[in-house]
Amino acid sequence: MFLRLRILFTILSAIFIAALFPVGTFFGWGWAGACGLIALLFFGFMLLCKQSQENNQPSPDEINNPDTTENPEKDNSADTNSN
Repeated sequence: MFLRLRILFTILSAIFIAALFPVGTFFGWGWAGACGLIALLFFGFMLLCKQSQENNQPSPDEINNPDTTENPEKDNSADTNSN
């Protein structure tokens, strides 16, 4: 879901950046500034979705060693009880 939102926000940001000069030429530079701010807003949303997507994905260490990341105390207790 976050990947689709990232793509959508990136496209919308690019559209508003591309419209900056034409809007400024035909409607005034105040409207161009509004387009620039909207583009920055969509860019921020894209970064927020990127951060959320990275937080939801497991790290490579968790994928390779699922036992050691969940309960590190479990391995230590097994070693001390065996003596």
